[in-house]
Amino acid sequence: MKPERASAPVRAGLYGFLARAFDYPDESFWDWVEGRPLGDVLDVASIDLVPDAMATGVIARRSQEERESEYFAAFEGGVPAYEGLCRGEEGREGILEDLLRFYHYFGLKLSDDRRDFPDSFVTELEFVDYLIQLERMAAARDAEISSFQRAQRDFLDRHLTIWTERLCERFAERGIDNAYTRLARWLNVVTKTHLDTLERNVGEGLSRPRSDDPSVARVGSPQP
Repeated sequence: MKPERASAPVRAGLYGFLARAFDYPDESFWDWVEGRPLGDVLDVASIDLVPDAMATGVIARRSQEERESEYFAAFEGGVPAYEGLCRGEEGREGILEDLLRFYHYFGLKLSDDRRDFPDSFVTELEFVDYLIQLERMAAARDAEISSFQRAQRDFLDRHLTIWTERLCERFAERGIDNAYTRLARWLNVVTKTHLDTLERNVGEGLSRPRSDDPSVARVGSPQP
């Protein structure tokens, strides 16, 4: 399900950037990002969703060993990087089913190479990035874009805005304070700002899907 990644130093789309930032540390990616304001590496079209603290924020340069150590402290020894585990009290099975409805509706399936779960933070961030790409392509053709905006709204409302807040809480509970803590705080603001913008554009959605009317059935057929 992974869209083609831009190579450094191409400015990155916001959610594509965040997907790579939350993934296992890639040395070339972080060599490109660290030591300068994040606003310098983000696509101009993304800036309106980026909090000032993120746009001007700088991730200090680290060795690859330090990057991996922080990643393991955050996700292996801290909070598992999966929505269903971050929201474990709600039951993972229903979360996975809803995620798969979204992915399958847009003709996506998980990569056989990666063999990750549908509720991986990285997979979910890549999916929002994909929906934004579809919206931009439709806009470039002067085609209808509200279906893609509704899909983004529903996905953010039912998934990202919930687990990003839980992630920040769990990092705080466990006393984890590193680059991933900052990224989680920024992502929490980004998702809420994005959802507010979408709700102004296309109205509010259903917080939870009805079994006979999944939200993805309301978003219309994508035309990439």
